Amino acid sequence: MFSQEWTDQYKKKKSLSKWPWSDLIVYFNKFVKLKKKSNILELGCGMGANIRFIKSLGHQYYGCDASEISINQLKKQFSDLKNNLFTFDFTQELPKMKFDVIIDRASVTHNPRESIIKAIDLSSKCLKKNGVFIGIDWFSKKSTDFKNSVKIVDIHTRKFKAKESPYFSDLGYVHFANLSDLKKIFSNFTLTHVQHKTIQNHDYSNHQISTWNFVAKKDV
Repeated sequence: MFSQEWTDQYKKKKSLSKWPWSDLIVYFNKFVKLKKKSNILELGCGMGANIRFIKSLGHQYYGCDASEISINQLKKQFSDLKNNLFTFDFTQELPKMKFDVIIDRASVTHNPRESIIKAIDLSSKCLKKNGVFIGIDWFSKKSTDFKNSVKIVDIHTRKFKAKESPYFSDLGYVHFANLSDLKKIFSNFTLTHVQHKTIQNHDYSNHQISTWNFVAKKDV
């Protein structure tokens, strides 16, 4: 589901991550075994933090994001990828081709549950046989914000206005999952690796943010 809040973040020169996320590097190198140049799709590529990492491995990078600001900037920055970058709402549409791996670092989790299910269903259809989905930093119900949230969207999803959360204010939808929820969302996959991570932030009165990292293998 398109969230205007993220486009607003880019306009304010916020959330401009440029370096690849370390957990994604670890998970990709440890759990993905590709013998040849492969097609990799990133959902919610933002400002392209993970592009150089995928390219450094010799794979073909594809990315989609609902923000025209981010996609237009990436096309200028990576002219060789201008035909591989798409302004798509990944809960509604994905490139019409097959991928070996789909990666997501904390983008799909910024949607209500119904939209997440749609995104994963589309991802399943786009993955090749035995393809994998790598999810990094999907938010967990163990997070302090889930317990203290004010605006309830659905049983798993919240929204936070300015200053309601040190992490999530004005970032649109935030979905908080438990392990049972992950298994239901990825019912057409096998979760081969799952890790739950918690960070205790003493700057915010022991505020806790918990996330899931996982690898899901397409069953058929």
